[in-house]
Amino acid sequence: MVESEEGTHLFHEKDEIPGYVAVAVAKHTRGRISIREDVGARSWFSRLLFRMHPRMFQGHLAMEWSDSIASLIFFDERASEYRAKDSEQLVHPDDQTRTAIAHGELSPHPVDQCLRLDRALQAIGDYIHTGSRPSWLNYEYLP
Repeated sequence: MVESEEGTHLFHEKDEIPGYVAVAVAKHTRGRISIREDVGARSWFSRLLFRMHPRMFQGHLAMEWSDSIASLIFFDERASEYRAKDSEQLVHPDDQTRTAIAHGELSPHPVDQCLRLDRALQAIGDYIHTGSRPSWLNYEYLP
């Protein structure tokens, strides 16, 4: 499923996701998109005892963008973060842009974790097609 300002959209074919993301991004000068997967039902015990949502979701990635700059975070099965860095095509966004793509943090997103929006979209497409984080990016791991 893809969550954005336009709501939550469910996909049965993963190959449809990159096109949807590109169209959603083109409609807005800034925003957030996250991609999660429904991995099944929780046990009745978990739902009752811990008051958890009846379904389990695995986060795959989150992207925030403002104009032509993005921040992109991939997640593993433990929800650890892999923050994308693009050492091939460095960008130097101002503080206002970095604050707009800070994933809810109060301080601006680190400069070295900002990338061009087109590169972030390419990385999302590669990830969807291969199931792996693109090797042409570097990552900062946050457990």
